[in-house]
Amino acid sequence: NYPSALAALAAKADAWVRPLTTWKPRSHNLWRRFSSLVHHLLAEYAVPAFFDTVWFGGVGTKPQQWFIHVARGKNIRTADLPLPYTKRMAHYFMQAPKNYSIEGALRWGQIHALGGNARLADAICGTRLVERFSDEEFWITVIRFLIDNPMLDTAHIGPIIDYLEDQRFGDRGVFVEPGVIERRPPPQPNLCMKGRTADSLLAQVHRWHRQLSYETCGSSQWQSSGIGGFEFIEGDEQARNQKRWIIRELLSAKALSHEGRTMRHCVASYSHSCSRRITSIWTLEVESFEGRKKVLTVEVRLGQRLICQARGKNNAMPDEKARSVLRRWATQQGLGIANYV
Repeated sequence: NYPSALAALAAKADAWVRPLTTWKPRSHNLWRRFSSLVHHLLAEYAVPAFFDTVWFGGVGTKPQQWFIHVARGKNIRTADLPLPYTKRMAHYFMQAPKNYSIEGALRWGQIHALGGNARLADAICGTRLVERFSDEEFWITVIRFLIDNPMLDTAHIGPIIDYLEDQRFGDRGVFVEPGVIERRPPPQPNLCMKGRTADSLLAQVHRWHRQLSYETCGSSQWQSSGIGGFEFIEGDEQARNQKRWIIRELLSAKALSHEGRTMRHCVASYSHSCSRRITSIWTLEVESFEGRKKVLTVEVRLGQRLICQARGKNNAMPDEKARSVLRRWATQQGLGIANYV
Protein backbone atom coordinates (compact mmCIF):
# COMPACT_ATOMS: atom_id res chain seq x y z
CA ASN A 1 0.00 0.00 0.00
CA TYR A 2 2.21 2.77 -1.30
CA PRO A 3 -0.13 5.69 -0.43
CA SER A 4 -0.06 4.75 3.28
CA ALA A 5 3.72 4.22 3.13
CA LEU A 6 4.17 7.68 1.61
CA ALA A 7 1.93 9.12 4.33
CA ALA A 8 4.14 7.51 6.99
CA LEU A 9 7.22 8.94 5.29
CA ALA A 10 5.64 12.41 5.09
CA ALA A 11 4.83 12.27 8.80
CA LYS A 12 8.60 12.10 9.46
CA ALA A 13 9.36 15.23 7.41
CA ASP A 14 11.12 16.78 10.39
CA ALA A 15 13.72 13.97 10.17
CA TRP A 16 14.45 14.37 6.45
CA VAL A 17 18.12 15.06 5.76
CA ARG A 18 17.67 16.12 2.11
CA PRO A 19 14.91 18.05 0.34
CA LEU A 20 12.35 16.16 -1.71
CA THR A 21 13.01 18.43 -4.71
CA THR A 22 16.55 17.05 -5.20
CA TRP A 23 15.37 13.42 -5.51
CA LYS A 24 15.36 11.95 -9.01
CA PRO A 25 13.80 8.52 -9.72
CA ARG A 26 16.21 6.20 -11.53
CA SER A 27 14.05 3.11 -12.03
CA HIS A 28 10.65 2.18 -13.46
CA ASN A 29 10.21 -0.43 -10.72
CA LEU A 30 7.81 0.95 -8.07
CA TRP A 31 9.53 -0.73 -5.12
CA ARG A 32 12.98 0.49 -6.18
CA ARG A 33 11.64 4.00 -6.62
CA PHE A 34 10.13 3.98 -3.15
CA SER A 35 13.29 2.57 -1.60
CA SER A 36 15.36 5.23 -3.36
CA LEU A 37 13.06 7.96 -2.06
CA VAL A 38 13.21 6.69 1.54
CA HIS A 39 17.00 6.53 1.55
CA HIS A 40 17.32 9.92 -0.14
CA LEU A 41 15.14 11.61 2.47
CA LEU A 42 16.31 9.86 5.63
CA ALA A 43 19.60 7.99 5.27
CA GLU A 44 22.96 9.48 6.14
CA TYR A 45 24.39 5.96 6.43
CA ALA A 46 23.60 2.65 4.70
CA VAL A 47 20.42 0.93 5.88
CA PRO A 48 19.71 -2.76 5.07
CA ALA A 49 17.09 -3.35 2.36
CA PHE A 50 14.75 -5.29 4.67
CA PHE A 51 14.29 -2.12 6.72
CA ASP A 52 12.28 -0.40 3.96
CA THR A 53 9.17 -2.46 4.79
CA VAL A 54 8.67 -0.57 8.08
CA TRP A 55 7.04 2.29 6.16
CA PHE A 56 4.14 0.04 5.22
CA GLY A 57 3.07 -0.53 8.84
CA GLY A 58 1.11 2.70 9.33
CA VAL A 59 2.04 6.17 10.56
CA GLY A 60 4.40 6.62 13.48
CA THR A 61 5.35 3.03 14.31
CA LYS A 62 8.31 2.19 16.51
CA PRO A 63 10.21 0.31 13.73
CA GLN A 64 10.20 3.56 11.72
CA GLN A 65 12.12 5.14 14.61
CA TRP A 66 14.58 2.23 14.42
CA PHE A 67 15.07 2.98 10.71
CA ILE A 68 15.92 6.62 11.44
CA HIS A 69 18.17 5.53 14.33
CA VAL A 70 20.25 3.27 12.04
CA ALA A 71 20.10 5.78 9.17
CA ARG A 72 21.87 8.27 11.44
CA GLY A 73 24.74 5.84 11.88
CA LYS A 74 23.67 4.57 15.31
CA ASN A 75 23.75 0.94 16.39
CA ILE A 76 20.43 -0.93 16.36
CA ARG A 77 21.14 -2.31 19.84
CA THR A 78 20.87 1.23 21.29
CA ALA A 79 17.37 1.68 19.84
CA ASP A 80 14.28 0.99 21.93
CA LEU A 81 14.08 -2.70 21.01
CA PRO A 82 11.57 -5.21 22.44
CA LEU A 83 14.30 -7.73 23.38
CA PRO A 84 17.81 -7.62 24.87
CA TYR A 85 20.39 -7.22 22.10
CA THR A 86 24.15 -7.69 22.13
CA LYS A 87 26.80 -6.23 19.82
CA ARG A 88 27.11 -9.61 18.13
CA MET A 89 23.35 -9.78 17.53
CA ALA A 90 23.41 -6.26 16.09
CA HIS A 91 26.20 -7.32 13.71
CA TYR A 92 24.17 -10.25 12.34
CA PHE A 93 20.97 -8.19 12.29
CA MET A 94 22.48 -5.95 9.61
CA GLN A 95 23.08 -9.04 7.44
CA ALA A 96 19.50 -10.37 7.48
CA PRO A 97 18.03 -11.27 4.05
CA LYS A 98 16.31 -8.43 2.22
CA ASN A 99 12.98 -10.26 2.10
CA TYR A 100 12.79 -10.59 5.91
CA SER A 101 10.46 -8.42 7.96
CA ILE A 102 12.04 -6.15 10.56
CA GLU A 103 10.82 -8.51 13.32
CA GLY A 104 12.29 -11.46 11.44
CA ALA A 105 15.59 -9.61 11.13
CA LEU A 106 15.70 -9.16 14.92
CA ARG A 107 15.32 -12.92 15.33
CA TRP A 108 17.88 -13.55 12.57
CA GLY A 109 20.48 -11.52 14.45
CA GLN A 110 19.65 -13.16 17.75
CA ILE A 111 19.72 -16.73 16.41
CA HIS A 112 22.99 -16.31 14.51
CA ALA A 113 24.72 -14.63 17.45
CA LEU A 114 23.73 -17.56 19.68
CA GLY A 115 25.23 -20.06 17.24
CA GLY A 116 22.25 -20.92 15.04
CA ASN A 117 22.13 -20.89 11.26
CA ALA A 118 19.95 -19.64 8.40
CA ARG A 119 17.98 -22.89 8.29
CA LEU A 120 16.90 -22.48 11.91
CA ALA A 121 16.28 -18.75 11.52
CA ASP A 122 13.98 -19.38 8.54
CA ALA A 123 12.02 -21.98 10.53
CA ILE A 124 11.63 -19.76 13.61
CA CYS A 125 10.63 -16.79 11.48
CA GLY A 126 7.64 -18.81 10.30
CA THR A 127 6.32 -19.03 13.88
CA ARG A 128 4.69 -16.83 16.51
CA LEU A 129 8.09 -15.70 17.72
CA VAL A 130 8.10 -12.92 15.13
CA GLU A 131 4.71 -11.71 16.35
CA ARG A 132 5.67 -11.29 19.98
CA PHE A 133 8.73 -10.45 22.04
CA SER A 134 7.22 -10.72 25.51
CA ASP A 135 8.46 -13.41 27.91
CA GLU A 136 11.81 -13.27 26.13
CA GLU A 137 13.61 -14.77 29.13
CA PHE A 138 11.75 -18.03 28.49
CA TRP A 139 11.85 -17.96 24.68
CA ILE A 140 15.61 -17.50 24.53
CA THR A 141 15.95 -20.82 26.42
CA VAL A 142 13.78 -22.40 23.70
CA ILE A 143 15.98 -20.94 20.97
CA ARG A 144 19.10 -22.23 22.72
CA PHE A 145 17.45 -25.67 22.99
CA LEU A 146 16.77 -25.70 19.23
CA ILE A 147 20.33 -24.60 18.48
CA ASP A 148 21.64 -27.43 20.69
CA ASN A 149 19.58 -29.96 18.66
CA PRO A 150 20.71 -29.23 15.08
CA MET A 151 19.48 -32.58 13.73
CA LEU A 152 15.88 -31.80 14.68
CA ASP A 153 13.79 -31.62 11.50
CA THR A 154 12.76 -27.98 11.09
CA ALA A 155 9.23 -29.14 10.23
CA HIS A 156 8.81 -29.78 13.98
CA ILE A 157 9.85 -26.30 15.11
CA GLY A 158 6.50 -24.59 14.48
CA PRO A 159 4.50 -27.27 16.34
CA ILE A 160 7.00 -27.23 19.23
CA ILE A 161 6.66 -23.46 19.65
CA ASP A 162 2.86 -23.68 19.40
CA TYR A 163 2.85 -26.37 22.10
CA LEU A 164 5.12 -24.42 24.46
CA GLU A 165 3.08 -21.24 23.93
CA ASP A 166 -0.16 -23.07 24.71
CA GLN A 167 1.14 -24.90 27.76
CA ARG A 168 2.95 -22.01 29.44
CA PHE A 169 0.95 -18.94 28.37
CA GLY A 170 -2.35 -20.09 26.84
CA ASP A 171 -5.19 -19.39 29.22
CA ARG A 172 -8.41 -20.89 27.92
CA GLY A 173 -12.17 -20.66 28.12
CA VAL A 174 -13.95 -23.79 29.34
CA PHE A 175 -17.72 -24.27 29.18
CA VAL A 176 -18.74 -25.07 32.78
CA GLU A 177 -22.45 -25.05 31.97
CA PRO A 178 -24.59 -24.13 28.97
CA GLY A 179 -23.77 -20.57 27.90
CA VAL A 180 -21.19 -20.02 30.66
CA ILE A 181 -17.44 -19.91 29.91
CA GLU A 182 -14.89 -19.92 32.71
CA ARG A 183 -11.36 -18.60 32.07
CA ARG A 184 -8.71 -21.00 33.31
CA PRO A 185 -4.92 -20.58 33.57
CA PRO A 186 -2.38 -22.30 31.31
CA PRO A 187 -1.78 -26.01 32.02
CA GLN A 188 1.95 -25.56 32.78
CA PRO A 189 2.66 -21.92 33.75
CA ASN A 190 6.08 -22.89 35.16
CA LEU A 191 7.17 -25.00 32.18
CA CYS A 192 10.90 -24.74 31.46
CA MET A 193 13.35 -26.31 29.02
CA LYS A 194 15.78 -27.64 31.60
CA GLY A 195 16.31 -31.40 31.36
CA ARG A 196 14.23 -31.85 28.22
CA THR A 197 15.33 -33.90 25.24
CA ALA A 198 14.16 -33.54 21.65
CA ASP A 199 12.54 -36.99 21.72
CA SER A 200 10.58 -36.38 24.93
CA LEU A 201 9.42 -32.97 23.71
CA LEU A 202 8.26 -34.37 20.37
CA ALA A 203 6.30 -37.07 22.20
CA GLN A 204 4.55 -34.40 24.28
CA VAL A 205 3.76 -32.38 21.16
CA HIS A 206 2.29 -35.47 19.51
CA ARG A 207 0.03 -36.19 22.50
CA TRP A 208 -1.08 -32.54 22.53
CA HIS A 209 -1.95 -32.72 18.81
CA ARG A 210 -4.18 -35.71 19.44
CA GLN A 211 -5.87 -33.93 22.33
CA LEU A 212 -6.45 -30.81 20.21
CA SER A 213 -7.98 -32.90 17.46
CA TYR A 214 -10.63 -34.53 19.61
CA GLU A 215 -11.47 -32.12 22.44
CA THR A 216 -14.59 -29.98 22.23
CA CYS A 217 -13.88 -26.63 20.61
CA GLY A 218 -16.88 -24.67 21.96
CA SER A 219 -18.58 -22.07 19.83
CA SER A 220 -15.67 -19.72 19.15
CA GLN A 221 -16.08 -17.90 15.84
CA TRP A 222 -14.66 -14.74 14.29
CA GLN A 223 -15.32 -12.45 11.38
CA SER A 224 -13.53 -12.57 8.05
CA SER A 225 -10.18 -10.83 7.78
CA GLY A 226 -11.40 -8.98 4.70
CA ILE A 227 -8.90 -10.76 2.45
CA GLY A 228 -10.58 -12.40 -0.50
CA GLY A 229 -10.58 -16.11 -1.23
CA PHE A 230 -9.38 -17.69 -4.45
CA GLU A 231 -10.52 -20.04 -7.17
CA PHE A 232 -8.48 -21.21 -10.14
CA ILE A 233 -9.45 -23.78 -12.78
CA GLU A 234 -6.86 -25.54 -14.91
CA GLY A 235 -6.84 -28.44 -17.34
CA ASP A 236 -9.39 -29.55 -19.89
CA GLU A 237 -12.86 -30.88 -19.10
CA GLN A 238 -13.01 -33.13 -22.18
CA ALA A 239 -9.61 -34.62 -21.38
CA ARG A 240 -10.95 -35.28 -17.86
CA ASN A 241 -7.90 -33.64 -16.28
CA GLN A 242 -9.57 -30.44 -15.11
CA LYS A 243 -8.82 -29.31 -11.56
CA ARG A 244 -10.26 -26.53 -9.43
CA TRP A 245 -8.02 -24.96 -6.77
CA ILE A 246 -9.79 -23.22 -3.90
CA ILE A 247 -8.45 -21.11 -1.03
CA ARG A 248 -10.88 -20.17 1.73
CA GLU A 249 -10.63 -18.72 5.22
CA LEU A 250 -11.41 -20.78 8.32
CA LEU A 251 -13.63 -18.77 10.67
CA SER A 252 -14.28 -20.93 13.72
CA ALA A 253 -12.51 -23.09 16.28
CA LYS A 254 -14.50 -26.04 14.96
CA ALA A 255 -13.18 -25.46 11.43
CA LEU A 256 -9.59 -25.23 12.74
CA SER A 257 -10.05 -28.46 14.68
CA HIS A 258 -11.33 -30.27 11.59
CA GLU A 259 -8.43 -28.89 9.57
CA GLY A 260 -5.94 -30.08 12.19
CA ARG A 261 -7.44 -33.59 12.33
CA THR A 262 -7.41 -33.92 8.54
CA MET A 263 -3.93 -32.48 8.04
CA ARG A 264 -2.43 -33.96 11.25
CA HIS A 265 -0.99 -30.77 12.65
CA CYS A 266 -1.74 -28.28 15.44
CA VAL A 267 -3.58 -25.48 13.65
CA ALA A 268 -6.40 -25.83 16.20
CA SER A 269 -4.17 -23.96 18.65
CA TYR A 270 -4.50 -20.79 16.53
CA SER A 271 -8.11 -20.01 17.48
CA HIS A 272 -7.07 -17.41 20.07
CA SER A 273 -4.80 -15.58 17.59
CA CYS A 274 -7.53 -15.69 14.93
CA SER A 275 -10.21 -14.31 17.25
CA ARG A 276 -7.86 -11.47 18.25
CA ARG A 277 -7.21 -10.71 14.54
CA ILE A 278 -3.48 -11.27 14.85
CA THR A 279 -3.53 -13.92 12.17
CA SER A 280 -5.92 -15.67 9.80
CA ILE A 281 -5.90 -19.32 8.76
CA TRP A 282 -6.80 -20.53 5.28
CA THR A 283 -7.17 -23.92 3.65
CA LEU A 284 -6.01 -24.69 0.11
CA GLU A 285 -7.98 -27.50 -1.50
CA VAL A 286 -8.04 -29.08 -4.94
CA GLU A 287 -11.12 -30.56 -6.57
CA SER A 288 -11.00 -32.97 -9.48
CA PHE A 289 -13.14 -35.70 -11.03
CA GLU A 290 -12.11 -37.96 -8.13
CA GLY A 291 -13.35 -35.49 -5.48
CA ARG A 292 -11.91 -32.77 -3.22
CA LYS A 293 -8.88 -33.00 -0.97
CA LYS A 294 -6.96 -30.65 1.29
CA VAL A 295 -3.49 -29.62 0.13
CA LEU A 296 -2.21 -26.92 2.48
CA THR A 297 -3.05 -25.00 5.62
CA VAL A 298 -1.94 -21.37 5.27
CA GLU A 299 -1.33 -18.67 7.87
CA VAL A 300 -1.55 -14.97 6.96
CA ARG A 301 -0.11 -12.47 9.46
CA LEU A 302 -2.71 -9.73 9.21
CA GLY A 303 -0.65 -6.73 10.33
CA GLN A 304 1.82 -7.31 7.51
CA ARG A 305 -0.55 -9.02 5.04
CA LEU A 306 2.13 -11.70 4.87
CA ILE A 307 1.78 -15.41 4.12
CA CYS A 308 4.09 -16.65 6.88
CA GLN A 309 3.27 -20.37 6.99
CA ALA A 310 2.03 -22.98 4.53
CA ARG A 311 2.04 -26.64 5.54
CA GLY A 312 0.71 -29.84 4.08
CA LYS A 313 -0.22 -33.03 5.87
CA ASN A 314 2.06 -33.82 8.84
CA ASN A 315 3.63 -30.33 8.51
CA ALA A 316 5.12 -31.12 5.09
CA MET A 317 6.42 -28.18 3.06
CA PRO A 318 4.39 -27.24 -0.05
CA ASP A 319 5.42 -28.61 -3.42
CA GLU A 320 6.04 -26.34 -6.40
CA LYS A 321 2.49 -26.68 -7.75
CA ALA A 322 0.95 -25.61 -4.44
CA ARG A 323 3.45 -22.74 -4.23
CA SER A 324 2.41 -21.52 -7.68
CA VAL A 325 -1.25 -21.45 -6.60
CA LEU A 326 -0.27 -19.51 -3.45
CA ARG A 327 1.63 -17.01 -5.57
CA ARG A 328 -1.42 -16.46 -7.80
CA TRP A 329 -3.58 -15.81 -4.73
CA ALA A 330 -0.97 -13.53 -3.16
CA THR A 331 -0.71 -11.45 -6.33
CA GLN A 332 -4.50 -11.18 -6.61
CA GLN A 333 -4.94 -10.08 -2.97
CA GLY A 334 -1.79 -7.98 -2.56
CA LEU A 335 -0.18 -10.33 -0.03
CA GLY A 336 3.50 -10.89 0.60
CA ILE A 337 5.04 -14.35 0.91
CA ALA A 338 7.83 -14.91 3.41
CA ASN A 339 10.96 -16.35 1.84
CA TYR A 340 10.94 -19.32 4.24
CA VAL A 341 7.46 -20.53 3.16
